[in-house]
Amino acid sequence: MSRYLVAVLRCSICAVVLSIQMFSQVSRRVDLREWGYRPPESATSHFQVQLPSQIVSIGKDGGVVVGFVTRDRTGLATRDLPPLSLHVIRFATNGKFLSQGTIPTPSWHENAIFVGNGDTLLIRTGTRLYLFSSNMERLADKDLSATPNSVLTDWRIYPLPSRNSFLLYNYLRASTSIALLNWRDLRSIKECPYSPYDRVLAVSNKNILSIHPSLAKNPLRRTVELSEICGPSNSSYSWEGDPTNAALIDDGGLILAGGGSSIISVVDNKVRWTEMFDKKFEIVSNHIEVSADGRLLAAAIKKLGGGNRLLDISRSLRSIKIIVYQADTGKRTVEVSVTPTPSSVFDFALSPEGDSLAVVSDGYVEIVPLKQ
Repeated sequence: MSRYLVAVLRCSICAVVLSIQMFSQVSRRVDLREWGYRPPESATSHFQVQLPSQIVSIGKDGGVVVGFVTRDRTGLATRDLPPLSLHVIRFATNGKFLSQGTIPTPSWHENAIFVGNGDTLLIRTGTRLYLFSSNMERLADKDLSATPNSVLTDWRIYPLPSRNSFLLYNYLRASTSIALLNWRDLRSIKECPYSPYDRVLAVSNKNILSIHPSLAKNPLRRTVELSEICGPSNSSYSWEGDPTNAALIDDGGLILAGGGSSIISVVDNKVRWTEMFDKKFEIVSNHIEVSADGRLLAAAIKKLGGGNRLLDISRSLRSIKIIVYQADTGKRTVEVSVTPTPSSVFDFALSPEGDSLAVVSDGYVEIVPLKQ
């Protein structure tokens, strides 16, 4: 065989192998309209990235669970039978439909879905917290008190990376506490007072990250504190200006992101790496997803356009992209353009194993496999 033919054959084999590798990384796209999705009503459809809804989650075994709300009942609403329903749908990572269930909910936005060990589902609808099995059998439930003097309930759930327990917190209450609950039965493991002036940002298996309020004399100075859950303080870190939010990597590393055009990694109170975006047009969302082993993180970057300060016209959302990073180096692993650009519904989740990403936008779910 001539050298030319050998070279051509080698190139052909390489091309086939490459195409197989690329095909194995092709994302799966699901149209939720096939499962009952309808766009939110006009009065509720104004898009906000920072709403407390958590409508997509990925389990340790890779299954993707997504939720959406529809109005299914008319007439007089009651606490036991509100007019809205939260649809909970489970898909395999290849997009195959697995199961579906519905739960009454009083709110379009005050809902949350998390997948735990054994594919159990932790679901919040307004002031009710439920634990369901993988086939939507109710295992436990818990009433959450309403927030005094507020139309919002605004309970936040922070699953620990182990998915064996979770932190429950309501920062709108005048006097508050935090509670660590067992995922298997919703019973309290520990509970302790928490400053009404601080705000929980993230948790690891052992620690909690809180942000202190800025002082009037220096409103641009941010300070976060790392402490054991219901335990003593370990360390603190301060910076000036943007970003305005932070996330936790493992039990000590910090990712500063949100409200600005940069992502900053901090380890042992030293900046390890920084990613800068276009200050004029791009904003990093507060929502940062971290894999259970702290190896990968995912962030949403919003691109804005238009607007006029003189005419008091706000800028509009032009696009969103999700970038997955290696947490230790800041190297980009995957970049995903969100399609369609969301107008009412948006969320994303990184799997605990760091092997898949799920993005929800206006009735579509994109499941993206990540290279290992």
